[in-house]
Amino acid sequence: MIAMMLFVAAGIYVVIGGLILKRISRRWLKGLVVVIWILIPTGDSIVGHLYFSYLCSSEAGVKVFQTVELPSEYWDEHGVVKFPLIRDNYISSFKEDRYSRFFHIDRDVYGLNDKAGNKLVEDVVFDYWHGWVVRSLSFIAHNTASSCGAGSMNAVFKRTNQK
Repeated sequence: MIAMMLFVAAGIYVVIGGLILKRISRRWLKGLVVVIWILIPTGDSIVGHLYFSYLCSSEAGVKVFQTVELPSEYWDEHGVVKFPLIRDNYISSFKEDRYSRFFHIDRDVYGLNDKAGNKLVEDVVFDYWHGWVVRSLSFIAHNTASSCGAGSMNAVFKRTNQK
């Protein structure tokens, strides 16, 4: 039922656009009206994606403030830290907030501190939930966010050769 209402609304939108174009005689003005008519439903998605790309390149990712040396028994065979073995010595944190309400961009900040409260690493992840047209059609294509910045917390740890 919702899909039918959206198709009817889109049809009405196209018909109104056509009626407006019939009343305009200048070719350049018709082109301008077509561009504006297309940007009304899609402009937030275009600008939002550009802003999301900027955030991904400038603010997202892993920032290491201090490295920690761990002996070999804290590492698995693939070079990944065995977090259950170290969780008694470090405190993880998570903060989620709506970074931009207009563009529907969320920011997740994952952190790892030592017991003294010193920040060791921070991973900033941005989630972009796309423009209103995509979100409105989420019943057709599940509305999932585009994400950037999810790095590895392993960057804070360095392997030592001692056991």
